Amino acid sequence: MSNLNALLDAATKHIEKGAIDDAEDLCRQALSRAPRNVRALKTHGLCQIGAGDLKAAMKSFELVLQLDPEDATACYNLALAQHAQGLFDLAELNFERALSLDPENATFHEAVAGILALRGQIEDAMRHLLMALELRPEDPSILANIGSVLSQIGALYDAVSHYERALEKQPENGPVTMQLAQILHDLGDHDRGLRLTEELYLKRPRDPVVLAAFAHSLAMVGDLERAAELVGKAFKISPDTVNALEEHALISAYRGDPDSGIAKLAGLLKTQKDNPHFCLLMATGLARVGKHAESVTLAEVALQEPATCAVAATLVRQGLFQQGKFAEAAEIMARLGAQTGGLDGVAAEDPDKVIIPLETKPLEAILFARFLGDRRPAEAAPAGQTIFAHEPLIPLLNRMSHGQEIRSLRGENLFTLAESGKSCFLASYAARPDINRYDPAGFEPYLRSDSRADDFWRGSLAPLRKPLCGITWAKHAPAPLLRDVEAGLQEWPGSVLSLMWDDQRAELEGNRKIIDAGAHLKSIEMLIDLIGKLDLVIGPDGPATHIAGAMGVPAIVLVTPDRQWYWYAPEGRSHWYPSVHVLERPWDEPMDRFAQRLSEKTSELAGLATV
Repeated sequence: MSNLNALLDAATKHIEKGAIDDAEDLCRQALSRAPRNVRALKTHGLCQIGAGDLKAAMKSFELVLQLDPEDATACYNLALAQHAQGLFDLAELNFERALSLDPENATFHEAVAGILALRGQIEDAMRHLLMALELRPEDPSILANIGSVLSQIGALYDAVSHYERALEKQPENGPVTMQLAQILHDLGDHDRGLRLTEELYLKRPRDPVVLAAFAHSLAMVGDLERAAELVGKAFKISPDTVNALEEHALISAYRGDPDSGIAKLAGLLKTQKDNPHFCLLMATGLARVGKHAESVTLAEVALQEPATCAVAATLVRQGLFQQGKFAEAAEIMARLGAQTGGLDGVAAEDPDKVIIPLETKPLEAILFARFLGDRRPAEAAPAGQTIFAHEPLIPLLNRMSHGQEIRSLRGENLFTLAESGKSCFLASYAARPDINRYDPAGFEPYLRSDSRADDFWRGSLAPLRKPLCGITWAKHAPAPLLRDVEAGLQEWPGSVLSLMWDDQRAELEGNRKIIDAGAHLKSIEMLIDLIGKLDLVIGPDGPATHIAGAMGVPAIVLVTPDRQWYWYAPEGRSHWYPSVHVLERPWDEPMDRFAQRLSEKTSELAGLATV
C-alpha cells in the first residue's frame, strides 16, 4: 500500500505542475495494482479532466461513488466534468449532493452558486457565495464571483468593490482585471479602465484576449487607430479569437465601416452555425449596426443554451423594443420567467416595494419612474407601495409625480428587502408587463422643477437672447463632441448654454459663443430647474435629455445605430419621451453632414420656440 500511495503522491504533484501525461502514467500503474482503489480512481479522474477526456472522467468518479457514496470530493469532481460537458441538470444535482455531504466546504458553495447564477437564480447564488466568503473571507475567486453576480443585477459599484478586493489578493489575475475594466467602461470611467488593460497588456503583450481587452479600452477613449492595430496583432497570433472578432466589429463600426466587422463575424458563423456563443456574438454585431430583426433571430438560438440564455434574453428583448414589438417582448419574458424581479425575477404584478440601489443611474430612475405608483391608471395602481432608494437619488425622486412613500436604503440589506413581500428593483421594469401597457398618446410630464428656484433662474436668464438652448456633449468619439454640437448650432437665433457641470466644463475655455451655465449647477435638482426654463435641449444619451423628456421640454438626442432600446423612435420622435426628437448618425455618415442635419432640425425647432 505504501508503494501505491507513493505513486499517487507523485501523480498528484505532476497534476499540480500541469504534467498530465506523466500523472496519468502513474495512475495507470496504481490502478493495475488496485483497480478499485478509491484514491487511485479519483486521481485518475482528475488526470482525465486535465486531458479533456470528460466522459472517461465521469466514469471514474461514478465508480468512486459506487464504492463510497459519501465521498463529497468525488461528487464535486463528477459535477465539474458534467458541467464541462453541458450536462447542467446533472451537474447541479451533484454539486448540491457534495454540499449536503460537506456543508462547510466553501468550494462547494461557490460551485452551487455558479450553477444558480447561470440559471438566473441570483438571490440563491448570492446566498451561497456569501456563505463561501464567510468560510474563506479573503478568497479572491469567491470575491470575483460575487462581483460577477452583482454585475448581473446591475449593482456595478458593488461589483467594482469586490473585483478590486479580489485583485488586491491576486494582482496578476488577468480575467478579473479585464472584467473590472469592462465594468468601469460601462460606468463611463474609461480612463481607469484603460489604465487597467494597458498595465495588463504590458505584462502579456502576446495574449490575444488581453490585446482585445486593451483594444476595447482604446476604442472607448477614441484611439481607434491604435485599437485596430492591436486587434490586427491579436488576429495574427490567433485568427479565430472571439474577443478580437468582437472588438474588430466594434472598431469597424466606430471607424465608419460596419460591414467589414459584420463580414468577418459572418465568416466565422458559417463554420459554427449551431454554436450559441457565436450566434450571440453575431447578434450583438447586428444590433450594433441597427439590424434588430436579424439580431433577434440569431439571439433566439442562444436562448436555448443555459450558458448564454441570460444575455440572449436581454438582447432579444431590447431588439424587439427597438422594433416597437413590446407585446412580443413581454410574451417571451413571461415564457422565460423573467418578467420582473426581486433578484430572481419572480413575478410581482403589483410590487409593494420598489428598490432603487445606488447603482441605478439617474437616467434609469427618470425613465422608469413613470411606472411608479399613481402614474398608472387608478384601477391598476398598487396601494401602499414603498420606494426604497439610496439617499443621493431621493431628491430626484421627490421631484416626480408618483405619490408614494420614499425611504432611505441606509442600513437596509438589499437581499433581505428583495426576499420579503412582493418586491422588485426599479431597473427590472425593462422586463415587466408595464412596458407593454405604456401608451405614448397618454404621456404626461412627471418631473417638475422647484418653484422656489424660479426667481433665481428668471433673473439669471432674463438678459439672454431667446430662444434658449441647453447643450451637452461627449468626451470621446464616436458620440458627438463639443465641436460637433456647436457646428449644428451655427444658425441658432438665441443663446446657447452649456449644461455640463463636471470636469468637461474645461473644454469651454476661450469659447465666447456658449454660456457656461454649468458653473451654477451644484446638483441634479438644479439641472432640472434650469432645463425647465429652456426652449430646447441637445445632447447625446444622458441625464439632460431624459430630464427634458420627462418634463416635456423639447429636445434632440444625438445617437448612433447602437442606441439604447429606450430611444425607439417611430417617425423620429421618442416613444418614451414624445417631446424628444431622435437624430441618428449612421456609422458611415461624415460628422459634418450630421452637423448639417442637426442644424436643419434646430432651425425647425427654433421656429416653433419663437411662435
